Amino acid sequence: MFQALLFLFIAMAIGSHPSDGGAVAEFQPEFAQSLENVTVSLGRDATFTCVVKDLGGYRVGWVRADSKAIQAIHTHVITHNPRVSVSHTDHSTWHLHIKGVREEDRGSFMCQVNTDPMISQISFLEVVIPPDFIPEETSGDLMVPEGSTVKLTCNAKGHPTPSIIWKRENNQNITFKSTTGAKTYLSVYEGSILKLQKVSRADMGPYFCIASNGVPPSISKRIIVSVQFHPVIHVPNQLVGAPLNTDIVLECNVEAFPRSIHFWIKDSGGMIISGDRYEVQETTKSMFEVKMVLIIKKFQPTDTGKYSCVAKNSIGDVESLIKLHELKVLEESSGRIRIPNSAYESIDDYDSSNFIDGNIPETRGESDTFLSTSGFRNTTRVFDRPSTPNRQQPRSNMNNNSNNRKPTHHHSSTSGSNEKHPYNTVVLRSDDIIRIDGASGGNFQIEQSTFRILFLGTLFLAIINYQNINTY
Repeated sequence: MFQALLFLFIAMAIGSHPSDGGAVAEFQPEFAQSLENVTVSLGRDATFTCVVKDLGGYRVGWVRADSKAIQAIHTHVITHNPRVSVSHTDHSTWHLHIKGVREEDRGSFMCQVNTDPMISQISFLEVVIPPDFIPEETSGDLMVPEGSTVKLTCNAKGHPTPSIIWKRENNQNITFKSTTGAKTYLSVYEGSILKLQKVSRADMGPYFCIASNGVPPSISKRIIVSVQFHPVIHVPNQLVGAPLNTDIVLECNVEAFPRSIHFWIKDSGGMIISGDRYEVQETTKSMFEVKMVLIIKKFQPTDTGKYSCVAKNSIGDVESLIKLHELKVLEESSGRIRIPNSAYESIDDYDSSNFIDGNIPETRGESDTFLSTSGFRNTTRVFDRPSTPNRQQPRSNMNNNSNNRKPTHHHSSTSGSNEKHPYNTVVLRSDDIIRIDGASGGNFQIEQSTFRILFLGTLFLAIINYQNINTY
C-alpha cells in the first residue's frame, strides 16, 4: 500500500493524471504481454521491456521488487545509479536498461502502471558468472616418490556453481589402485579432489582440471605430476658381434626421474664422446625415457671389449654392460660366406630330430649380431646360441619365406671331396638377408648323407612292418 501511494504521489508530481484535467482514457490500461525474465553474463547489458495497452494519461514506473527502490517513472530516472536508464519506442512499449551488469543487480524487477488499483508485472534478472579457479584451493605442479599417494585439488567459483572433471593428456586413462592391488581405469573423473594411490612412473605426466557451468568459456588448469625413481637401464642386446670395417650400433634404453645424466665408457675407462670414431646420440621418448645410442664407425679389432652405458640422477645411478666381439667372416671365390663355429654352435650340435621339413630349430640364448657383407648394407643378422640341445621349433614357424633362397649346410670342402671341412660352417650367400631366430623363417637344407640313410632306412622298415601287419 505504501509503495502504491508513493508511486502515485511521484507520478502526480511529475506529470498529468486522468483526474487533474489531463486526457481521460476511455479504457483502463492493461499489459499486452508478459514481462520476461532476463539472463546476462557478468559485465553485459540487460534490458527489460514492458508493453502496456491503452496507457492514456497514466504513467509507467520501474521498481526493484526485493528492495522497493524506485528505479524510474515514465521518462524520468529516480535512482542515483548511473548505469540505469529508460526509453520507449512508442506510447505502449517501455524499456529499463542496466549497463555493465554486476552481481548485486541480480534480483526481481517490477513494471507498474499507476492505476487505482495499481497493476504490475514482475520479472527476474539472472546474472551468470563464468567459472574462475580459486588459487588457494587449487593444486599446482608437484613431485612425489614412486609408490606414494597423490592428492590433487581443484575448486572454482562462478554462478551457477561450476562442476569439476579431470582428464589426462593425450586421452590416457587415469589409473585408480585399491588397497588390494586392483586397478580401475577411467578416461574422465568427476569431482574436485583426485586421489591417486601407489603412483608409479606410468602415472607421471600432465593432468587437466576442467571447470564448467554452462557459461562460456570453460576453463582448465594443467597440473604436472612428477614421480621420482632410481634410474633403470634396458639393453636389447648384451652380446654383439660383427665383422671388421662395419658400423656398429649399441643401444640402451634409460628410465629415470629426475632426468639422469648418461654417458658411455669402454672397459671401465674414460667417457666416450662423439668424434671421428664414435657418434653418441640421445633420443627423448617421454618425461622419463631416453634412448642412448653409440655408433662405432669402421669397427676395428681394438674396438672389441666391454662397453657400459651409465645413468645417474639425484636418487641413484646404474650401469649396464654390452660385450662387443669380432665375427670371423671368410668369403669364398663363389661369393658365399663361411662363419667359423667360434661364432656360434654348429648345426652338428643339434640332434637330427630337431629338424622338421629341413628347417633349423628356433633357439634362445645369447645373441650375436652379424652384418651383411654384401656392401655392408647395415643389415643385422642375429644368431642365437641354443641354451639346451634337442629343442623343438613350432611347426607354424617353419614354412615362412619358403620361396627364398635356402642357405645350405656344407660338410665338404670347396674341392668337392668327401673330406669334412676344418670349419664346421653354415654357408650363406653374401646377399641373403635372414634372421635365424624363427622370426624371418630362414630355412636351411641339411645335406648329411648319414642322416638321409637313417631316415630312408627307418621309412623302409616302417613300410615292411605295415605290410606284415596287413598280412596277419
